[in-house]
Amino acid sequence: MNGDESSIALPTSCPHCSGSELYVCRKPGAGGKGGFLYGLGEFLHYAHFDVVVCAKCGLTQFFAEPLAQRNVRSHADWRRIMASDRQADGPDSQEADDVSEPTLCLNCRSTIPAGVDACPQCGWTYKGEG
Repeated sequence: MNGDESSIALPTSCPHCSGSELYVCRKPGAGGKGGFLYGLGEFLHYAHFDVVVCAKCGLTQFFAEPLAQRNVRSHADWRRIMASDRQADGPDSQEADDVSEPTLCLNCRSTIPAGVDACPQCGWTYKGEG
C-alpha cells in the first residue's frame, strides 16, 4: 500500500488488548452481487477495504476506503441502521441502556460498574451519539 491509495485513519494500537503490533492488508471488496462492498466502487473499480489484524490478540477490523464511505449513503442496496431497528422481543431484548449489572468495556476491557453509563477508565460508553 502506498500513501496515495487511502486516507483512512488506521489504528496504531489495538482497542481490545492495547497491543501495538498491528498489520494491515488492502483487499478488494470483490465483484458481483455477493461482494463485501457491493456497489460502492465506480465503473471498473471495486471498492477496497483495509483489514487490520492485531498479532497479540487476533482482533480483526475492517475499514472501507473513502470512495465506499461516500457511496454507501446513496446506494439502494445499503440501508442505514437506526436505533428503531432494534427488536424489543428478540433474544437480546434487554435494553442496551440497561446498566443494572456490571459490564465489560469494549474499548479497554475494564469493568463498568452497575448503574454507570461510561467506563471509569477510558470514558467509553454504550450510548450512541445523538
